[in-house]
Amino acid sequence: MTDQNMAWALMLKLYDAEGIQPVCLQLQDEFDVGVSALLTVMIIGYLGQPPLTLPVIQQALKRATHWQQTVIEPLRNVRRGLREVTPADQSEAAEALRKSLLSQEIAAEKIQQALICHDAPATKPLTLSRPECMANAHANALMYLSYIGQANNKKAAEPLLQRLVEALGTL
Repeated sequence: MTDQNMAWALMLKLYDAEGIQPVCLQLQDEFDVGVSALLTVMIIGYLGQPPLTLPVIQQALKRATHWQQTVIEPLRNVRRGLREVTPADQSEAAEALRKSLLSQEIAAEKIQQALICHDAPATKPLTLSRPECMANAHANALMYLSYIGQANNKKAAEPLLQRLVEALGTL
């Protein structure tokens, strides 16, 4: 089991790194990536766990994927939909609701990360160099794309994944 508190803190730092939010949103919108799941599996590799195999990632993400589909995505859809249906005279109230939903979405992503950290088999972290940790993070990102059925899009997603790996290596 990966230390979820450490993984969450690292994920927040990564997401807040310069230029990373647009990369994450592009991966989410173009490749159907669950950003918190992707970043979590990358961080697991970065923290010294061996790269995840497809059977291991399937085990690690089973509950997290269900959580993504039944909790995170509905919250996100409602939050995003508010801008499209809000009457002009209710924009202030709708913006407060949107911010509340965003906070709930982030809380749901933290729960999802805890599920992944709990369900991913862990060994004693390996003592690896920074480049080896970055390589494990990258390998896990590619395995995640295979898991979500985006294996054919790995080449198109590669520049975005590489930016995430590079940013992770600077933290």
